[in-house]
Amino acid sequence: MIDSRGQRRPGRRPEAGFTLLEVLMALALLGGALVTLELLATTAAFRQVSRENETLAQGLAQETVERALVAPQPEARTPFESPFERFTREVAVAPWTGNPDLEEIVVTIRWTGVTGEEALHVHTLVAPD
Repeated sequence: MIDSRGQRRPGRRPEAGFTLLEVLMALALLGGALVTLELLATTAAFRQVSRENETLAQGLAQETVERALVAPQPEARTPFESPFERFTREVAVAPWTGNPDLEEIVVTIRWTGVTGEEALHVHTLVAPD
């Protein structure tokens, strides 16, 4: 240690290292940063799964609309075939209230996602033959 005159005191080693408080503060900051990174990674994973399900549901809805355009008929809630069995579809066909010469086809795709049951609704207008 150095005294007030700038000279080293005999028999004493110079202080080196960190205090316990400094080490604990550094560990707390590091722990907080790691928890934040874990939360971000978990949120990103949930969002990725959710977006994948939405993309699959959009494709299945488009396929169902195309089938309904060929033969528009109501369909109760039915599951898709493998590998999409976690998705179900419903088709509703009714005259459109805005123009009685048109029919509205409403396709609803449902699935159980990371936050519970989710649904995608697609509305299409067609002129019946």
